[in-house]
Amino acid sequence: MKMGSLLGRTAPILLTVQFLLAVAFAKPVRWEIIPGEALRNDPAYAFALADLQNAALANGMEILPGEPGRATQQRRILVGDAARNDQVAVVLHEQGAPLKGVSSTQGFEMATLHTTDGTTLLIIAGGGIAGDIYGLYWVRDRIRACKTIPEPIAICCPGMTRRMGITSL
Repeated sequence: MKMGSLLGRTAPILLTVQFLLAVAFAKPVRWEIIPGEALRNDPAYAFALADLQNAALANGMEILPGEPGRATQQRRILVGDAARNDQVAVVLHEQGAPLKGVSSTQGFEMATLHTTDGTTLLIIAGGGIAGDIYGLYWVRDRIRACKTIPEPIAICCPGMTRRMGITSL
């Protein structure tokens, strides 16, 4: 058997193995999530965070719980408006980027900011706790569909003033 023939047959296999190893051992993209104080102990937030973390993990990302004032990641998600999350208030003041606000407690506003030190901040500011939760689920759905966390600048408010659930059939 000639050397060129052997190399020609093994090169594609070696490249495939190298690619698979690179994917298998790649470090996940890490985000840190910092909610406002009122949201931190809310059961709805705990469920939304678990759903968000599962979607992120399935797409090569990690979303780690963070503590206000002790951020460790270069990518952060801040949840709550400036009145309910001190970190959002600080960032908006430093960046000079006010949010417009939403009129519905179930609505939410999102903005992505990039700081001079290279930090990416995604702010999810609901009109209330329900709006914060809806915003988290909006991000979860985008992770599942787009395989990444988008950089939205959006305001989403429900078209109706009341949301109805199905109690029984």
